[in-house]
Amino acid sequence: MKVHSAPAWALDLVGWWNPVSEKLSYSLLINGNQRILGLCMGNISHPNPDGQRISGTHEHRWDEKHKDGVAYVPNDITAAWYQPVDVLFQFCAEANILMTGDAPSPPFGEELGL
Repeated sequence: MKVHSAPAWALDLVGWWNPVSEKLSYSLLINGNQRILGLCMGNISHPNPDGQRISGTHEHRWDEKHKDGVAYVPNDITAAWYQPVDVLFQFCAEANILMTGDAPSPPFGEELGL
């Protein structure tokens, strides 16, 4: 979904949920393809440039040195990967995105349309 901002940046919020592989992710993109904030949940791990491996729920935040290549464990995402709507609202709150309206829970086996 498009994210409206001031100034008018080209921001999109995208989500992907796969209950079969037990994974959920949300990303805030600028210019359609550059992730400036991302959340990965479920059975997943990420190697950091310093050799540390982060397993399970982690986030990526853009910085000039590593782009989105450094992962860290967030302390404000408390819902689980199998609660995609709850996670969506927590992710938006962290990103300072005001969600208006409702976000229905996706049926099992279908993509979460934003």
